[in-house]
Amino acid sequence: MEILTKKFYIEPRNIAYFRFITEGYDGLCLIHTVDGKAGIVEVSVPPQLEKEFFEVIEVIREELGGDNLTEILPFTGEDGVI
Repeated sequence: MEILTKKFYIEPRNIAYFRFITEGYDGLCLIHTVDGKAGIVEVSVPPQLEKEFFEVIEVIREELGGDNLTEILPFTGEDGVI
């Protein structure tokens, strides 16, 4: 089973709220704060809960405002390679 790992930007003042809400769903994900001052968090999600995770993310995004929770996509060059 391969764990899905995503990075997100979230306003630093909202990291605790984000953690509180997502950890309220038992086993939904694990959150690691990469850089609290910059608002970077890394989230690990079991593949069988990916759909539910993104549903929760959408609700949180609506509550905080769209720009306050943004997925950080990996950089790819012109050829699509990281």
